[in-house]
Amino acid sequence: MMRADPRIGAAFDTYLTPAGKALMAAGGGECSVPAVEKYAFLHMNDYLTIPFVQVLEQLQPSFDEIDGITAPTVPLFLFHAVHDEIVAIAPVDQTVAQWCASGAQVTYARDQLSEHAILAISALPAAMRWIDERLAGQAAPDGCSARTVPSMALGGA
Repeated sequence: MMRADPRIGAAFDTYLTPAGKALMAAGGGECSVPAVEKYAFLHMNDYLTIPFVQVLEQLQPSFDEIDGITAPTVPLFLFHAVHDEIVAIAPVDQTVAQWCASGAQVTYARDQLSEHAILAISALPAAMRWIDERLAGQAAPDGCSARTVPSMALGGA
């Protein structure tokens, strides 16, 4: 995100400690799953000069500008943590509703127990199963579905 939007990069550059800048530089080229495994128990507040939530509050106007995301033209499997501490679920729910209203094929799972990083790992089997089914020629479910599951780690989705 820091590379995708200069405002996000500038905000973090302002508030990252030297250790935080070193951590971001070290992890910037890694894939998500290995990075989650490697940095799972680190806390952003330990690498910022102000609380992480305050950085996110300052960035909220940038996030609010993300509007009108084009609906996918291919089937999509999407999952999100209801209590995600990094990415709020309300905008995701709204985007999925807009996509569904436009006729997109979306299978959406909302996980009640996970948080951001844990869901990236616990949803992996369901995501891989969904992809495997498409690659095997099985059609994606028609229309849209959105359901809330206790945990994707328990086979939900």
